[in-house]
Amino acid sequence: MPDNRVDELMDEGRGQDETILDVIARWMNALWVWSGHTARRIGRWIKKRARIAWVEREILMTKRSRAQALQALGESVYGTFRDEVMGRPELMLQVDQIQQLELDLARQRRLLDRIEREELG
Repeated sequence: MPDNRVDELMDEGRGQDETILDVIARWMNALWVWSGHTARRIGRWIKKRARIAWVEREILMTKRSRAQALQALGESVYGTFRDEVMGRPELMLQVDQIQQLELDLARQRRLLDRIEREELG
């Protein structure tokens, strides 16, 4: 696949992949404080998996859209993340708190977007 097509694929639905990867990054940053070893392992795993080639292959082999391929990547990373902290109650509690903050932030973003649309429209 030519480089410019890869660039187009990476730009298509950009907001969706940023959300997935931003959430993962925040989880990793939080884990870095609480458990550096776990965060480093997850970070190495993400570097291996989150390559353009992986997303491109996922799109070509499964005929998924880019957003679906990125969602699959996010779910896979999330599963690995959960596996890493499972059995460590102190981390699971903190993970749940982070997830709640993520939900709150998402609600606030939607509210701000709606307000901006109303002001502009």
